[in-house]
Amino acid sequence: MKKILLILIIFAFSMPCFAAKMLHLGSKIFLDVDSVKYYVNDGGQMENNKKIFWLKCYNNQSTLYSVTERISKQKIGYVVLEYIIDTQNSKMAHKTSNVFNTNNQAIEILIIPDDRLIWKSIEPGSLSEILYKFAINPQFMQKLYIMQEVKQKTQSSN
Repeated sequence: MKKILLILIIFAFSMPCFAAKMLHLGSKIFLDVDSVKYYVNDGGQMENNKKIFWLKCYNNQSTLYSVTERISKQKIGYVVLEYIIDTQNSKMAHKTSNVFNTNNQAIEILIIPDDRLIWKSIEPGSLSEILYKFAINPQFMQKLYIMQEVKQKTQSSN
């Protein structure tokens, strides 16, 4: 019981707030700009060669969403995903998934322990490469976010 309570407390404090700065990365994918931070592993140690970030991915009607909807018997609105980037070894791993229905209610939460993470190489020309570059140069990501905001304000005023 204590372990479950501890996991819930950690999860509550690690959940990003998605009302903040969201950088649009492509079709229905957004990066929480303020979520890019150094990774603290399951043992509580900060790892300076690893960064975390959160993505919010809206339902794009792909097979993955369809399967999840069939299993949960609910319409999926979006998924919030936490990834870890190993900046030293150019690898990336999926750490946490939070699935929300169309009423913004969490219907599934998955947290992968560090010893079960699956590390994948960063592929050139892929979204993972863009995320890797943001992790090693957060100032560039912040500039892109500001440019996105200026563009949106300009378009809305016309």
